[in-house]
Amino acid sequence: MQSKKSSKKKSPAERKNTKIVVDCSTLAYAAYYSYGHLSYNNEPTGVIFGFLSKMLLIAETFQTNSFIFCWDSETELLREQDYKGYKEKRRNKELTEEEKISFISIHKQRDELRNSVLPRMGFRNSFIADGFEADDLLAVYSIKLAKRFPVVMVTTDYDMFQCLNCCSIYNPSKKTTYTLRQFKEEFRIDPNQWAMAKAIGGCDSDNVKGIQGISDPKKPTSKSLKYLRGELTKGKVLAKIEGSEGQTIIKRNLPIVTTPYKPEKLSRAIFRRDNLTIERFISIFEIYGCYSFLKRDKLNKWRELFL
Repeated sequence: MQSKKSSKKKSPAERKNTKIVVDCSTLAYAAYYSYGHLSYNNEPTGVIFGFLSKMLLIAETFQTNSFIFCWDSETELLREQDYKGYKEKRRNKELTEEEKISFISIHKQRDELRNSVLPRMGFRNSFIADGFEADDLLAVYSIKLAKRFPVVMVTTDYDMFQCLNCCSIYNPSKKTTYTLRQFKEEFRIDPNQWAMAKAIGGCDSDNVKGIQGISDPKKPTSKSLKYLRGELTKGKVLAKIEGSEGQTIIKRNLPIVTTPYKPEKLSRAIFRRDNLTIERFISIFEIYGCYSFLKRDKLNKWRELFL
């Protein structure tokens, strides 16, 4: 379901009410596939331009200027240490020369966004933690912020459905918002049970192996979801899940697929007030050749939504 835009202009204080918690890899990759061809002064800039474009769209959609940016660790993940083969398919995938060039470009621009672009624009809530994925930060901060504010998580990762009790999830590729109500209507379980469904069925994208014969719970008809809904009362699948081997697999998988992972090892976040000015924005737009942002109508939109 697409979120409706507010027709009433909000004050700066009101625009800080809803908190947008962003999976930055999601935005960076989406930006590359939309604008990866762009460059300025012989340097690729499509990821930076696309990332900022998505930010502007999200700010307009939810009428907020309060963004928390979450990044994947650049060091070995704790999950990799605790689960042999975690994300192995991704790491071992053979890339074409074109894919290698794309990968390098995405990561270079993503790092520039984190280290230079966003800080110079005045955004001060950008977080990365050694050993942790952005998903872990998304979950921790959404849970914390939801005690006081409405929270929207920006991601395409369906693993994050387990957080729907404290936020809604905006898919920037489809431009749709997924809510707790929609999740319950579709899957007929509580978000707190989502990690258990994945512990039973595994996670294809992260190479976490589930119980043999039970698939990653991407559809409401998956056997792990049927089990959690009490729809399996007999048969081989039920026996596999409740047998000793199945229980061992579930015990092994559950911590790995639960988000956040080892939250006790995550340092406490201190959210700071952004220091946004139109001069900072214009400077960045000029440096990276984002001249469409400097046109009067678009610049006024940046000013109206963020300043």
